[in-house]
Amino acid sequence: MAGKDFDQKLDRHPCFILSVSFMTLFLNSSLCYASGVFHVALLETYHADVDVTVWLGSLFLSMSSLAGPVASFVINMTDCRTCVVLSGILGLVGFSANIFIYDIKWLFVTYALLAGLGTSLSHTSALVVLGYHFKHNMSMVCGIVVCGMAIGVFVHPPLCQFLIDTYGLRQAFLIVGAIAFNSCVYGMLMKPTRFERERRAKIFSGRPNCLTLLMALCGDCSGYAKVFRNKSFVFFLLCGCSFGMGTSVMYLYLPDFLSKQGISLQVASFSVSTSGIGGIVSRVLTGFAAQDPGIGSGLMFASLNGLMGVLSFLIPLFTSTSVTVCVYGFFVGLYTGSSWALFNPITFEILGVELMATGFGALMGSCGIGFLIGPPLGGYVFKIFRAYYGVYIFAGVMFLTCTFCGFLSTTLRKSPRTLHDNANPGDVEVIPLQASKSKDESML
Repeated sequence: MAGKDFDQKLDRHPCFILSVSFMTLFLNSSLCYASGVFHVALLETYHADVDVTVWLGSLFLSMSSLAGPVASFVINMTDCRTCVVLSGILGLVGFSANIFIYDIKWLFVTYALLAGLGTSLSHTSALVVLGYHFKHNMSMVCGIVVCGMAIGVFVHPPLCQFLIDTYGLRQAFLIVGAIAFNSCVYGMLMKPTRFERERRAKIFSGRPNCLTLLMALCGDCSGYAKVFRNKSFVFFLLCGCSFGMGTSVMYLYLPDFLSKQGISLQVASFSVSTSGIGGIVSRVLTGFAAQDPGIGSGLMFASLNGLMGVLSFLIPLFTSTSVTVCVYGFFVGLYTGSSWALFNPITFEILGVELMATGFGALMGSCGIGFLIGPPLGGYVFKIFRAYYGVYIFAGVMFLTCTFCGFLSTTLRKSPRTLHDNANPGDVEVIPLQASKSKDESML
């Protein structure tokens, strides 16, 4: 019995929850940032039309966010644990199946759709679960957790390039699928909270399966109706779309752009990985800084994207040597990484915990639209300018658009009447960072 009590307390310990979410983002969600490395390898392996290959990479990159509404539906129907386990299975099947594919068209199903959906489910559930455990210090908690993705950005691009150089693209896909499958272990450790269990029991309260699904869909639609009536959040959705367009162009074209500037592919992939180091720094510092009410998460989000827009215009100054290329990658991670640390807290502040899963899914869907259309639009700009600098001008404009919409969202924001504000003790399990022993025992 003592061992069982210890396991129950461990399941609710803040450090345990942070570690589980951290590893989920590291093992699965951050794989989408290796899309630039895969893009070059796909061009060399399949010799397909460049436009087709760009759409393939764009779809894979966008699915990590585009399927956010699907992830929120799975979470609302079941729980975060189920969503993460499903993401690991999809990652294994989606990446591993590519070893048998010799026609690039089928990669739209396996690589882009299945593997991309897996990264989306893991990303959404790993962040939504924090809102079910932490009422206070959300910015700081998310800043710590999304460092898992930043470390993945640092590790995965050079690792994938090494696997491709050593084993070939198809065998590299097989190993990457095994890496994604490991997120299932951490998904199983996400014990559902009382709020999730009661919500699931209410959905499956003796109704036939078809009626249960219909009720869940109607409930989800009702939640989205409330989300889209919030003007502040609508502008924040526009932020997500423009941010997705700018970021996808930045990451997808960077390795190919640098290789055409005489930089080796290994150094080019390492420049992407150095953005992971910048992301680690920015996500932690942003999480702590956003706790200051004098600064505010919305104002910080808008300002940092403005700096990223200016940095996009200055890329020609950083392409002369390998060192300056890595410095540029560091600054890209420094400014874009902070946005990922603020998405969840801002959603929580605008909508509250009751609509957080639905709102975060909508936000990820908005980012996904940006990730989907950004690279093709960037390719179209490239054909007009006949130079990659035009692509980065386009990216800079998108980041500045994000800044403008972010300021509007902050201006229109109202404090939501959240479930935490009027809930009875024990209705929702919330763990402050410094939980006392009596608090832990009351939640078991």
